[in-house]
Amino acid sequence: MPPTLAQVQALYGATRTAALRFQSYNFHAYFIRRTNERFAPALAALGDTTTIPAATLDAAASGTKLDAVGLDAFVADASEQLHTLERSGLTNAMYAGNRKLVVEVLEQHRHLG
Repeated sequence: MPPTLAQVQALYGATRTAALRFQSYNFHAYFIRRTNERFAPALAALGDTTTIPAATLDAAASGTKLDAVGLDAFVADASEQLHTLERSGLTNAMYAGNRKLVVEVLEQHRHLG
């Protein structure tokens, strides 16, 4: 049985959350962008047009379409990648320094103000 839209959205949300756990701005920005690009074809195949940013979704629309077997394989692979991303984020947090990039400092001020 192919995965449902809710299952893929939950996996997408968990992957984005794991990507945000990286202490390094460059790492978490990369993994957020990569997650959006990776999940766009699967979410588009299931009819979701609101979860992924529009620009990423447009780029995915020109790619290959996933069928039921392809969606099953995608979910299995994405689950494995999620566990790897969670472990990597934990390791990154263990060795994170206290210095921040200018971009990170500006983001903190925006959230406070």
